[in-house]
Amino acid sequence: MWQTKRPRATENITLLTILTFSACFNVYFGIGYVLLLLSHELGHLYAAKMLKVSVEFGSFTPVGAYIKHEELDSCKDNAYIALGGPLFGTAISVLCYLFFLLLNNDTFLVLSFLGIILNLTNLIPCYPLDAIGGYRIPHRAYCLPTNMARIALRCFVATKKIFIGIL
Repeated sequence: MWQTKRPRATENITLLTILTFSACFNVYFGIGYVLLLLSHELGHLYAAKMLKVSVEFGSFTPVGAYIKHEELDSCKDNAYIALGGPLFGTAISVLCYLFFLLLNNDTFLVLSFLGIILNLTNLIPCYPLDAIGGYRIPHRAYCLPTNMARIALRCFVATKKIFIGIL
């Protein structure tokens, strides 16, 4: 079930984030940045729901957001939920790039690049990033960092090729 214990604080932080980024850049960037964070978290939510895991929305912060889910015994399930956010967030970033091509608005190009970088960064096995989820299982933790590093490297190379092709 999607729940939140502090809806007022989360709403205020989200609004403050939109207003701050809108003042520094533009309103499209402010809203787009928050939507990138939300899409990332929805990826985790969808992955957890597919595994029938209980999920709770933690909070929104100016630099990110987080969800909480029950402890899992499976390294595979933890990896599946951990990868859900970066994969869905990257898909939305590609969608931002398509908006850039259609509308010729540079804000969408910046959001696309930022989204891909943020989602790739989340694959680094370091607390509090997504890839750390597998470390909760000490006897099986070895499988997650190796696979995450391989996926991150492949995504980085593909992203580099895409953006070099743009320029």
